[in-house]
Amino acid sequence: MSSRTKLASIRAIGDVFALWLAWVLAYYLRFSGVLPIFKGTPEPILYFKLLPFIGIIWVAVFYGTGLYQRTGQHRSAIFEAVDILSGSALATLVFIAFTNFYEEYRYSRLVLLLFVVIHPIFIVTSRSVLRKFLRAYLKNLPPKKVLVIGGGPLLENAWEVSQNLGLFRSSIVGVMPFGDAEEQASAHQFAEARKIPIFTPPKKDGWVDFLFQNTVDIGVVAVSAKSYGEFWPHFEELSAQVLDIKIIPDILKYSRFATR
Repeated sequence: MSSRTKLASIRAIGDVFALWLAWVLAYYLRFSGVLPIFKGTPEPILYFKLLPFIGIIWVAVFYGTGLYQRTGQHRSAIFEAVDILSGSALATLVFIAFTNFYEEYRYSRLVLLLFVVIHPIFIVTSRSVLRKFLRAYLKNLPPKKVLVIGGGPLLENAWEVSQNLGLFRSSIVGVMPFGDAEEQASAHQFAEARKIPIFTPPKKDGWVDFLFQNTVDIGVVAVSAKSYGEFWPHFEELSAQVLDIKIIPDILKYSRFATR
């Protein structure tokens, strides 16, 4: 499971608990005696049995609108709150339609109104608490060790990817030049300019020994299209040992083709 998927799952769980708390609070605020009660106090079970449906509807709507696909790492908390408000408005409409079809019991409009007001605040708050907790947790984790493989102009893109790995801090453990003589020369210059260790590509079936001696958490592959066929056997061995591999596409190949 990728870090993005894990983060989306954690956020979904936090959202569901925030929604449940908001629904329960809305019920008690309505029927606690603070507000006038004209038709008696309904049994809590009549409202609480809607909790699973609330969780399913909101998570489905948030997922469908892309709220869980956006990690929020480079977005303002205000923009995230706007996303939550718009998603919550749509989910509320779906929920109202559902309760109209559910018709086992006619639910209080005031409970629904209180829930509509409360639950976005609870979700935004839970997201903020989760964000602070994750930052504090990840700050104490050791940086991910990254190996960059390739050569030529793709190395600059590989460097940017290596420096922006989402939630995790990264540390470049080395550059492994791969490609023709010109690409390998550029890889050496790239590594020397940044004072990064240079590794020689291991021979066939040598990746296990290499990775045993050099810990690698993430492999960033920046091999040109013309050299990829030669690299493929290495890629198969590398992918069997390193779970997280990021491939930099050689878009220059297609740009050159487009200009012909």
